[in-house]
Amino acid sequence: NVNGRLNIRTGRTPALAVVQGVVYAAWSETRSVPNSADTYDTVVVRHLGPSGWVSDGEINFGAIEGKLIIDIAIADVGGVPHVAFSQFTSKSFGASKVNKPGTVQVFKLSGASWIELGGVLNVSTNNYPNYLAMAIHGGRPYLAWQERSASGNNQLYVKHWDGASWVADGGSLNVNPASGEAGRPALASDGLKLWLAWAEGALGEKAKLYVRSFSGSTWSSAEGPLNIDSVNAPADHPALAIASGIVQVIWAEKDANSYTKQVYVKGRDTSGAFVSTPLGRWGANGSTAAIPSHTWVNMQAGGIALGNGVGDEGFD
Repeated sequence: NVNGRLNIRTGRTPALAVVQGVVYAAWSETRSVPNSADTYDTVVVRHLGPSGWVSDGEINFGAIEGKLIIDIAIADVGGVPHVAFSQFTSKSFGASKVNKPGTVQVFKLSGASWIELGGVLNVSTNNYPNYLAMAIHGGRPYLAWQERSASGNNQLYVKHWDGASWVADGGSLNVNPASGEAGRPALASDGLKLWLAWAEGALGEKAKLYVRSFSGSTWSSAEGPLNIDSVNAPADHPALAIASGIVQVIWAEKDANSYTKQVYVKGRDTSGAFVSTPLGRWGANGSTAAIPSHTWVNMQAGGIALGNGVGDEGFD
């Protein structure tokens, strides 16, 4: 059902969560700095009520001028919405802009206010954080994120909230901490283990897909590469889910022969072997669009208007 546009100005990086049976949405939105031509990003949160979307306020961390939000995650932690986000600052100095180091932080909703949970998670406040992922394991929030120094490579880190502070769960989780560029992380819990998936590549090689599990004290060795073609086909943007107790990883991979991106799914049993899970198309097609001659028809995203495949695929 269409519930109306949620953002007022430019909105990006939306995230969804169900908290005590209620749908919450969080995203970043651009705002104007008062009495200035500059803008900044803020995190906006709303939940879906019986009569539409209800505002849960906005979240800001630090000075707002030049603030740019990179990524957002939202989760249900004990019946309370928790929002994590990464950000950096880009300020104008004359005709040029200078990007300053960023931060990763988590806020929770308390009454009608958002309260910071435990301060900045960065390994170093001089570094640059990027994409992040959040999952609940053992009733506690776990956060994974990318972080790099000004001249270094993207590293993956994970921390969890123990009720008083953010505790590091190991150091860099890269397969190659020295020079491997870790991609966007994904997190999921099967109730017994926490699972981390990511793509990682080094200079001169294609990005490979890896998975680790966390038993509560230590991380397993990296499993993979899981690419269909780990030599010629780079993998990216993995996601994790648990189906019937089996961890499933889904990712995009560029096919080296057709030069097109394909989507693949693998499941893992308790011994680490591939589990073949049949995939079936979900849902049914709608009715065929009627297009009278010499008439303009509104083309909806995702639809195919003509039998020859003309739609919204971006052809010129």
